[in-house]
Amino acid sequence: MATPSRSSDDETVVFFAVGSTGWMTKKDPKDTKITSICFLPTTKRQLKNKDAQSWVVNKLALYFNPEKRIHERASMASGLYNADLKDCPTFDQQAGVIVDFLKNLPKPIRLLAHSGDNFHFRLLFLHLEGKIPSSELEGIFCSDTLKIVKKLDPDLKSKKLDDWHKSVGGNPTGLHGPEDKCQKLWDIVRTFDADQLEKFFTLCEETQCTFRNVGLPVDYSDSDNDVVGGLANLQINSNN
Repeated sequence: MATPSRSSDDETVVFFAVGSTGWMTKKDPKDTKITSICFLPTTKRQLKNKDAQSWVVNKLALYFNPEKRIHERASMASGLYNADLKDCPTFDQQAGVIVDFLKNLPKPIRLLAHSGDNFHFRLLFLHLEGKIPSSELEGIFCSDTLKIVKKLDPDLKSKKLDDWHKSVGGNPTGLHGPEDKCQKLWDIVRTFDADQLEKFFTLCEETQCTFRNVGLPVDYSDSDNDVVGGLANLQINSNN
C-alpha cells in the first residue's frame, strides 16, 4: 500500500485513545478489555488553518461493559468502575459502530495516540481481530506520539502526555479518560507553527505502521507510564 504523502492536506488525522481494565500483560494481552474509546478526527488542512473553527469535528466516544473486573488502580486513575458500565453494551456489540465510523472518514486515515504502538493501537487491533475482514483496515496508518515527541522535543524533561500538554500552555480540558487524552493531543498540535507542524507530520510518516501491523509482537519496555491514566508500571494478574 502506498504511504500517504505529506503533500496531501486531505489526509484524515484522528486523535485516538482507549481506556481499559488495566495494563496488557505479555502472557495474555487479550485478557485486557477496553472500557472506553474516543476518536477525534480532523484533517491536515484544518490543522494548518489556524482560523478554522477547532470545535467543528465529528467525535466518537463510547463506553463498554468489559464483562470482567476493572483493576482497582485503573478505576482510581480513570474514575470508571464496573458499576458505572454495567448497563453499557459490550465492545463486540459496538464494534460495527466503530468500523462504520472509520470507514466513513476520507482515506488515507492516520490514527495518533500517545503510547499507541504498545497500548492503544494494539488493544484496539486485538479487540477487532477476527471480527471484521482485513480489507476494512486498508488505508489506516498509525503513528505513536510518544515516539514523535522524543524526536520533536528531546529536551522536554517528561514525555508523558499530561506534561507535554502543560509544557505548551495547555489548560485542563474538563474531560476524562480517552476524551481527555484526545483533546490534549489536539491542543498540543494546534499550538504548532507551520515549521513545527511540517516536522511533526514528517515524524508521523517516519514512525508509522499500518493498523494491521500493530498486532505484531511489541517491546513493552518503551511504554509511557500513564497509558492507562496515570498508572506507573501497572501489571494485571490475568486471573483478575
